[in-house]
Amino acid sequence: MFECPNCGGHVVFDPKLQKMRCEFCDSVFDPTPEDLAEQSGDAGNVLVHEATDQYETNVFTCPQCGGEILSDDATAVTFCSFCGASTVLEGRLAKIKKPDYIIPFTKTKEDAQKEYEKVIRRSLFAPSAMKRDTVVERFRGIYMPYWVYDFKIDGDVMVEGQVDHRRGDYIYHDHYNIQSELHAHYDGVSFDASSSFSDTLSGAIAPYDCKQKKDFSKEYFAGFYGDTSDIPMSVYKSTARNIVKADAAGRLIKSGDYRRYGATAYNAMGAVTPDEESGAIGYFPVWFLANRNGERVSYAVVNGQTGKVAVDVPISYGKYLIGVLILALPIFLLLNFFATITPGVAIGITMVLAIISAILNGVLQRKIFIRENYLDDAGMQNLAKKEAARAKRAAQREADAQGGNVPPMPDEDMDDMEETTVAPSRSVAGTIGLIACVLLGVILVFYMGFVGALVAAGIYHMGHMVSEKNVKVVTEAPRPSTPFSQFFGSIWKPLLGIVVGLVILVWSPVSDLYYYGAGVICMCLVGWSFYDVVMRHNRFTTRPLPQFNKRGGDK
Repeated sequence: MFECPNCGGHVVFDPKLQKMRCEFCDSVFDPTPEDLAEQSGDAGNVLVHEATDQYETNVFTCPQCGGEILSDDATAVTFCSFCGASTVLEGRLAKIKKPDYIIPFTKTKEDAQKEYEKVIRRSLFAPSAMKRDTVVERFRGIYMPYWVYDFKIDGDVMVEGQVDHRRGDYIYHDHYNIQSELHAHYDGVSFDASSSFSDTLSGAIAPYDCKQKKDFSKEYFAGFYGDTSDIPMSVYKSTARNIVKADAAGRLIKSGDYRRYGATAYNAMGAVTPDEESGAIGYFPVWFLANRNGERVSYAVVNGQTGKVAVDVPISYGKYLIGVLILALPIFLLLNFFATITPGVAIGITMVLAIISAILNGVLQRKIFIRENYLDDAGMQNLAKKEAARAKRAAQREADAQGGNVPPMPDEDMDDMEETTVAPSRSVAGTIGLIACVLLGVILVFYMGFVGALVAAGIYHMGHMVSEKNVKVVTEAPRPSTPFSQFFGSIWKPLLGIVVGLVILVWSPVSDLYYYGAGVICMCLVGWSFYDVVMRHNRFTTRPLPQFNKRGGDK
């Protein structure tokens, strides 16, 4: 910790002042080692550090999930920011690789709380526990490690173009080679370098303005915390390079007469190659909040520089049920006074509701499959590959010791392997899903007039769930099809309701009892299916309790 040279009080970094401020006498200092001395346990001794690429700090480890946090503040031992457990963290003194620079906090804890409360206030079905002051007070300012890539493009670029035109019965293809000079510099293409920070969350609060970066100094950590880096620089390098190439190619095509000669951004992207590229590690500010609910945890993160917020918002079953009942009453009155509901129309309405629930369940199940298999998190995929490689090498060594014949695996450095993406093949579930969507869409057209209000309410309700902008992926994640068992398991209830309704409509029995019986069966299945929608949404907006392996920086 840092002590005030005037009164000996606790000095913290103030985001509004961008200076160090004493919490007791309000003295203000510049965040530089020359103005403040870091005190050891013996108040009379000043710690003097040698110039090195490492710095000494306290590392607190959660005994439940293994998450690590850097801090010189004793309050770090009260609870874990990653799994939300109220526990005593185990501390140790360690030397951590010093980052190249840091972006200081500019948003205060109060600013983060206001942004969080704006989202929660709009989320009518959010659990009441997420709105309590005791929960909001658990916001913690953490400096998250980021890999920051810089690229430079200087030189000649040759872009191919093609213009087709018809003359009589012939089509002529005119090919062009357009040559030009391209000078571009890209600084600050960043990706989070910690497995404890999901790519979906870090991407949701991006970007950061690297123009405000400062040389790293421990003084910026006063009053805040830090996370350690365990993702190698190579993981995101190819993705960052492709982002730069795509942007440069797009800007190049928009300038000059490239389009006149049939040049496309795709062709230009193949011709644009960065001449220089470099990577550095930086600490970026994030306000972090973990809401634990049993064996699941949801997160809220706020960009400590811009105030951009992303929140996982589950649904309260009680509030959802009350909302459904309130919505059902006016719909019932409208239908009762202004429409005549025949048995056939009643079955048709339930079939439409079944279609809607089937679509929602299918979409949510796909998102859950991607989230829980870390297909939207390149860092976790890299760690899983390294862990699999270690396990295979261990099996090889054990087999060698026992005289077995297991194919050897080269002891390669997985950290130096760049992430590659392989396009998956279309599975049976994908084909069945496409056919089902087409058929269900045809049925939906005939009943759209009856369920306009319900669809609008559903869109409003889904708007309070985690939106695509809050879960956008910062890397080109693979898009595999959901396994057939999981896909079918998510939609069999509404599909069964649709089948029952279609059988009755095609059979067209004389007695209304068949219609009412089928309607009751369909509505029970639809109600069960919408319960599944809420269950799957809550599963998607909460995550399993993290279990971090031994942490370490880029080697």
